[in-house]
This record gives sequence, structure tokens and C-alpha cells, in this order.
Amino acid sequence: MARMQHVLVRFEIPYHIEVPDGIESDDDGPMFFPQVFGHPFGLSFERTSGDSGIEGTVTVKRDRLGKATRSKVQGTIHHDVYKSIPAGGPDEIPGAVAMMGSSMQDREGRAIKSVIMALNKFLQHYRQNTGYHWIRPLVVEDIIRFRIRTDERGFRNRSVTGGPLELGAKTGLTENKARQMAEALKNNESANTYLQLHLDVLNKVDLGEFRTAIILSFNLFESWAKNAFVAAKISSENTELEARESIQDDSGQYYAIYNIVTDHYPKAGVEFEDYCRFDQWYDDFYEIRNKVVHEGYLPDKETVRSAHEECLDAIRHLQKEFGSDIEGSSEKLDFISFDESPFASRHK
Repeated sequence: MARMQHVLVRFEIPYHIEVPDGIESDDDGPMFFPQVFGHPFGLSFERTSGDSGIEGTVTVKRDRLGKATRSKVQGTIHHDVYKSIPAGGPDEIPGAVAMMGSSMQDREGRAIKSVIMALNKFLQHYRQNTGYHWIRPLVVEDIIRFRIRTDERGFRNRSVTGGPLELGAKTGLTENKARQMAEALKNNESANTYLQLHLDVLNKVDLGEFRTAIILSFNLFESWAKNAFVAAKISSENTELEARESIQDDSGQYYAIYNIVTDHYPKAGVEFEDYCRFDQWYDDFYEIRNKVVHEGYLPDKETVRSAHEECLDAIRHLQKEFGSDIEGSSEKLDFISFDESPFASRHK
């Protein structure tokens, strides 16, 4: 029996992709071949518009999450390319289910993730050429269900998670957290800006938007560092206006954050340059941000992870240094780490 020439991966995405349809065997081959790890991965699309229960005309812009129409996707992988993918785990088990924590590290799982990488390259160009600005990259957890054909057995189902979603030790809505949240909503309290920025960083890392993740991480450190200094000065009987003016120039603009933490922090009794990881913070966080903003540098995932951890470690160190001077302020808080996030497997 002749060997099959291609492995096929099929799934649906929540976008209306306006390109020529065709994923069945009697259709023409793929039109698009994004490169992943130096190999072409074919992509074909077919729009669906079943009975959505939505009355009236729905435009693409108003159907951003594919509630009225979606697109079927077929990824085509040459058999030799498929066989070159490291197995790394149980290989080609009929009806296999990859639990969230497994990160889909067997050959089938890695093939599926490679097809998603190819799809995201396509979506970048599609977004650019259509102006559909709401389109974002997708991860396997956005899709959940896949069908894959690796041999003559035909298509088999593959799911990202086959059971209850397991959360990290410090995530999930405990009863205590639920009561705190209910009280905050009752009192019309705003969400913590720093935690929102931190979670935005984690989300952007998830989605592969690494430049944005670095910029958000820097925004987190910059805003926290300024406001922590102000909170500490207020505790020393300065007014908020006096505290803020002490780190502003004559035009009312804040000094650069590097100057604030090295030149002005000592006035609040904090010597940031004595921090044991100051050099790592400067090289792996501060300078990386400058390269992204001023040179158009595109960092990879590990660089962003490392940079954001330096950001969080520096904040934790400074919280200890400020001590009781920031007690009771919004600058005194705990951050969820990468491995404690609900979808931690995405970050591995």
C-alpha cells in the first residue's frame, strides 16, 4: 500500500475568513503555505453559516467571535515533515486526549500546535490586508477540538482537555475571594491597576504578542515605582502634591523611571542600586524594553518571560524595602506567577 503523502488537521475558528473555499479531497490544494520551522504548512478554509438563531443581517464586523458564521480550517503537513517532529510522548494513540497539563508534547500534539503557528502567521497577513483589527492570534485552548488524520485509519478526534480544568494553587475563585469580590463590587471599588497590567502581560505572552507584553510589563513597573514612592513620602507627612512634584521637572513631567529609582528613591530610604539583582533588572528588563521601543526589537517568549519576572522580582524587593511606608496602599499586593495562571500550560 502506498504511503500517505500528507497529514491533515481540521478544526474550526471563530473568524469569517474570506478566501476561496476548499478543504475536501476533490477541491484544489491549499492556496496558502506559511513557513513554520523552515517547512511549508498548507492552509485551506471553508466558511460555515448554519442556523445561528440570529435574525437579520450580520456583518463581519458585528460577528467578531463567530457566533453567526465561522470558518473550517484544514492544515496540510507533508508526511516527511510530520515524521521529523519529535514524538516526546505517547504517539498516535487512537482517540487520544491531551490533558491541559501535558502541553500536547507528543507528535500529534506538536503537529497541531505547528498548524496553529502557521494559522497565526496567516492571520497576521489577513488582518493587515482586510483591516479587521479585532482578529488576534489563537492558541489551542481557543479551539479545544481537533480532528487529525495521520494514516489510513482516517480522521480521529483530538481534544486539548478531556476532563475538568485544573487550576494552579493560587488561582480560581475561592469562597473567600468571592466574598471579597462581592464586597468590592458593592462598594464600587475599581480593579487593581497593577494586577490588571500583570494579567494583560500574561495574556499577551499567551498570544505571542511579545513586543506588547514587554511594553505592558514596563508600564506596570513604571506606574508602580512612581506611586510607591509617592505613597512612602505621604507616610512621611508629605502631601501627595509635594511627593509628586519631587519627581517631576519644572514642566510637570515625571523624570525617567531609571532616574527616579536610582536618584530619588534614596530620599525615601530605599537604595535600589544595592538590590542584588539590579544588574539583571537593568540588562534583562530595562534595556530589553528600550530595544523594543527604540529599535523595533522583537523578543522571543523566553526573553519576555525573563524580563517580566525581573519586573515582578524588583517590585517584590521594593515592597520589602518600603515596608510599612506603603502598607494599606494599592502598591502592596501579590502577583500571580506564570505557572499559577489558569492556563499555565500555554506558557511552558
